[in-house]
Amino acid sequence: RRVALPSREQAATYAPTWAEMDASIEAHTTSHYRDLCWLLRCTGLRKSQALGLRWEDIDLDRGVLYVRPELGKTKAERRGRRVPVAPVLLADLAGWGVRRGYVIRWPSRLRKPHNITLQRAWERAGVDASKWRKRTAHAYRKGLATGLIEAGAGREAVEFLLGHSMGLRGVYTDPRALGLCAAVDLV
Repeated sequence: RRVALPSREQAATYAPTWAEMDASIEAHTTSHYRDLCWLLRCTGLRKSQALGLRWEDIDLDRGVLYVRPELGKTKAERRGRRVPVAPVLLADLAGWGVRRGYVIRWPSRLRKPHNITLQRAWERAGVDASKWRKRTAHAYRKGLATGLIEAGAGREAVEFLLGHSMGLRGVYTDPRALGLCAAVDLV
């Protein structure tokens, strides 16, 4: 017997623009929150991945970021991946000082970023709440993906940068063929 299930309409997805993300970053009052959000905005990493990122995961000379398997959330991410870093972020990282331990120097490893602090920065920046509501850090990930696609980056490149599963094509395609460097140059 077949059961007719009610159809669920897909809720509209809204993502912040790059200018809105930049405004929210500038609205932060502390450097560690600014650094965290800038890293999220330029890489599309999840908040937990950005906080777990160590300096040895970043090769500033080659412009490559290694997302270690233990930082992955999904099965695809738990394989680990190397992605190019946007030139604007590389230039900024070069001036961050001490290159030991964690990239984001959080005041206390016991305390994690508070969503209310991130929310207040979005509000001070005047960004419509529909773009960040309940997902204050994840909005940077959505904004990066949307901005890259709008700027002309390939779908496969954006999926690889975000760590999404790419199926058979992703398994048999060398990441060089995806135009990753061209995609991050758009940031």
